[in-house]
Amino acid sequence: MNAPREPAARRIVEVLVAMQESSPLDLKLEPYHMGGFVASFRTVCQAERWNDAVVEVLELAQRIAFDWRLAGNIACDPSGWTTRPRIPGVTAIHWTVGVRV
Repeated sequence: MNAPREPAARRIVEVLVAMQESSPLDLKLEPYHMGGFVASFRTVCQAERWNDAVVEVLELAQRIAFDWRLAGNIACDPSGWTTRPRIPGVTAIHWTVGVRV
C-alpha cells in the first residue's frame, strides 16, 4: 500500500477490515522493500462446504476490489490477484483459499 508511515498504513487496513465485515487473524503489517507497506492476514469463512467457502471468498473479494485475475485449481487451491482495489492507498490485493487444519 502507498502509505508513507505505519499509522497511515494501519488506517488503510482498518478500512479494509471494515469492508470485509469480519475480524482478521494473524494480522501483520510490514515495510515493503520498494516503499510503503504490506499487510497480510487470514479470514475464517463461515461456510462449511468447500464450494460455499469459495463463493464466500469471491463475494468478499468483490466488496474490496474488482477486475480479479483468478488462478490455481478451483477444486483445491484457488487464488486471486488484482491491482484495482476500491480502497484508496492500496495498490494490489492477493487472496488464496486454504483448508483449515
